[in-house]
Amino acid sequence: MIRFSECIMLPIEKAHPAPYNPRVELSADDPMMVNLRDSILKNRIVAASVWNKQTGNIVGGNKRLMVYQLLKMERIPVNVVDLPLEDEMTLNIALNRISGEFDAAKYSIALHRIATAGLDIIKTGASMEEMTALAGSFDFSSVPALDAMTYNPPVHAMYKCPCCGFTDVRKRFKKV
Repeated sequence: MIRFSECIMLPIEKAHPAPYNPRVELSADDPMMVNLRDSILKNRIVAASVWNKQTGNIVGGNKRLMVYQLLKMERIPVNVVDLPLEDEMTLNIALNRISGEFDAAKYSIALHRIATAGLDIIKTGASMEEMTALAGSFDFSSVPALDAMTYNPPVHAMYKCPCCGFTDVRKRFKKV
């Protein structure tokens, strides 16, 4: 039987960022944080963070916690879990890694419709590389040994190379 976690409004001072969280630290003025803040202000809070009552750590939603703190919120919605630290860490990594795959055609249509409506596509979290790749205008000369003849538009989750900035499916990146 599947159990649901309890959802409560937690005083924000009881929520602590997970010190082991493997996600990259972002500053308040980072574009991703600004987009998250703007999304919360426009769309309200649509997903509760995950909070472990044994440690007080936010297990999922550490970036949202930072935005809530910047917005000076007093209480935040959280789904409560009761886990030992190692199980908490396992859940944190799972929540940060588990992701779905996009159908490139549907994704492209959705981004086009958003842009046509005059909205900012960047607010979706899409990168410029993704948008240009989906539009078919990716600059292949920027990536050695890749050209339009060998490039297949990705249909899986996109990943960005930290060295050259190329965005593609994770399995296409090879260790050197």
